[in-house]
Amino acid sequence: MLPVILLSVLPVAAAWFWQRRACGMSALFFIALLAAGLLSLALAAVLQAVLPRSDAVNPVIRTALTEEGSRFVTLSFLFWALRFFKNEKPPNGGAVAGMAAGLAFAAVETAAFAAYDPLASAIRLASADILHAACGTRCAAASLSMMSGKPVRGLALFFMAVALHAVYNLMSPRGGIFTALAVLLAVSSLVSGLSYVSRTDSR
Repeated sequence: MLPVILLSVLPVAAAWFWQRRACGMSALFFIALLAAGLLSLALAAVLQAVLPRSDAVNPVIRTALTEEGSRFVTLSFLFWALRFFKNEKPPNGGAVAGMAAGLAFAAVETAAFAAYDPLASAIRLASADILHAACGTRCAAASLSMMSGKPVRGLALFFMAVALHAVYNLMSPRGGIFTALAVLLAVSSLVSGLSYVSRTDSR
């Protein structure tokens, strides 16, 4: 269990070193992103507690929509709050900031899974952490698009994150080829998400 918990933190550390070098992200802003990720986890847990449990509702509404909606709300609040701090703002390629929030969410979730099934948690490190990073990037891009007066683009990015998360949730528990495809979906979603936001942020 302990090795899985320690491994769940490694993607967060890797994201910090990469974002500091590639985007010039400050330590304070990175910590704020981690806090936003943890706050989104708490908000999603509250929403999931009040929603009904069913096979039809769980993968899409109770999990994907609540988690991505919570991530979008907390990142939007963070970006709004940064307006009051002259020395703190999203770095170049600000949408990439959502990666840290997604990884913080995933790290705690993976650690919680480790208490029940260490093997399942190890599998999650290869897919769910990456997926949360990919969806976090899209939620951050959606929030920044909304704030810059582009609501259609913002909504499209948000629902793209929800759709990716929902498809992953439907595929990963089925095992075999479906789990392998879920891992491929997570990796390709992160790569395509970073490529997309790097192009659109530079416009």
